[in-house]
Amino acid sequence: MQVSSPITGQNNVKILREVLTNDIVNTWKELFGLDIKKEFRGNEKIYLCLCVESGLLFYSPSEVAGSDSLYKSLSEKFDWYYGDDKWEFDIAFDIIKKYNPKSLLEIGAGRGHFIEKIQSLGVSSLGLEFNKEALAFAENKKLPIINSTMESLIFQKKSYDVVVSFEVFEHLTDPKAYLEESLQLLTQNGLMIIAVPNRKSFIRHADVALEMPPHHMLSMDVDFFKYIAKSYNLEILKTLYEPLAEYHIDYYLWMIKQGYLSFTPSRKVNKVISVFLKMFKTLLEIGWIRSLFRGQTIMVVFKKK
Repeated sequence: MQVSSPITGQNNVKILREVLTNDIVNTWKELFGLDIKKEFRGNEKIYLCLCVESGLLFYSPSEVAGSDSLYKSLSEKFDWYYGDDKWEFDIAFDIIKKYNPKSLLEIGAGRGHFIEKIQSLGVSSLGLEFNKEALAFAENKKLPIINSTMESLIFQKKSYDVVVSFEVFEHLTDPKAYLEESLQLLTQNGLMIIAVPNRKSFIRHADVALEMPPHHMLSMDVDFFKYIAKSYNLEILKTLYEPLAEYHIDYYLWMIKQGYLSFTPSRKVNKVISVFLKMFKTLLEIGWIRSLFRGQTIMVVFKKK
């Protein structure tokens, strides 16, 4: 089986494992009440692959990436899908405030929560989004979010001092085009800010439905972003890790438990782990203790040289 890397275009790729799509379909039905079988377009198996050069993990084939209707279903059924209170919003806001740009572009702006926040700085901003439900929400709030593409903005000779994306990059099937188009739109010395799930965070302990196709197609850590900086002649100004969020405590503990049980799946070990995690949860509910543990998201701030 020949697979090419979506970031290098080369076939220096290792297939790490195969995943039965029916298992993912059943998990989505159980967790979310959604039937996603059609999203896999007849593929009974998908493959988790490693781009050896960049360190990027990606799923193949790319055709199993989620459709517009999938994101519509998620956003309509779950209010948390386009959350308005995210760690990365606050951190990016503070960075942008110090940078004092004239213009900003957000890729995958969702319902416009960050665009609305950034407008308080007087920055000329624009968001791109394709989800019709999210677009309608943003339109009702009169936010500058449109259904368009970076390619269209490049054709119009637009440019921006800051280009941001939050929890978008991991959904892509063509990250190379995304980076190249983002940098075409970015002014000299401009900032590109990317926030994604950190694959070396607690999510590594178990398979997570939303971290796999048809939802997520890519998985990254800091080494991948170092590769990006070197490949595109960018300077990394900051690498920031989200502290464990209060609303992720139960999720975090469940992940740890799954990680241990994958090695020693006995009833006795399960009981011991459950007692330990119950005590650990009490500690994590204390804010300053929880802040010592890394959460799910990594955010990288690049500067275009």
